[in-house]
Amino acid sequence: MIDKTRVTDIRETGTRDVPRDETLCPSPIALQTAAIDRRHGKSAQESLFQASSAFFILALIGLLFVTDLRAADPDTATNRTSDNGHFVVVIESRVEPIPLNSLHAWVVSLNTADGTPVDDAAIDVDGGMPMHNHGLPTAPRITEALGDGKYLLEGVKFQMPGHWTVTFGIDADGTTDSVTFNLML
Repeated sequence: MIDKTRVTDIRETGTRDVPRDETLCPSPIALQTAAIDRRHGKSAQESLFQASSAFFILALIGLLFVTDLRAADPDTATNRTSDNGHFVVVIESRVEPIPLNSLHAWVVSLNTADGTPVDDAAIDVDGGMPMHNHGLPTAPRITEALGDGKYLLEGVKFQMPGHWTVTFGIDADGTTDSVTFNLML
């Protein structure tokens, strides 16, 4: 359905009646932008080319930024000192390589900073995918103290490839600390 709508044409000082189909024609703002482009001698194709080029350049810059972030892979060491330096923690999956979509267990070794094994510690486990902003799909937990500072961690599962973190909150003999491990699966 076509009706007459008053549209301001920037090239002119007044207004003129322009038939415009509301379902097919651009908005008045788009018409005004096109009028400005025409005033500067640009055709609709040139305007479209410029807009497409600008979008492409912005997309390319965004891709380079994301690629640059991923190029700096996180430290995936399995032996780490806790955040406050009280403990040294080593993780070891009982299954190599670490599987996806399958429950598996780890052995967590806990020592003081000087290398003495720590028994009878309370260890909490948390983690997730920082780039996706979600946690672990399971609630892994320490199920057994194996002695000599070693603990059995069961219920570990990762449902997709990518960057995962696993954080251990440690409480031993009144000393609390935490340590986070990065995994690239």
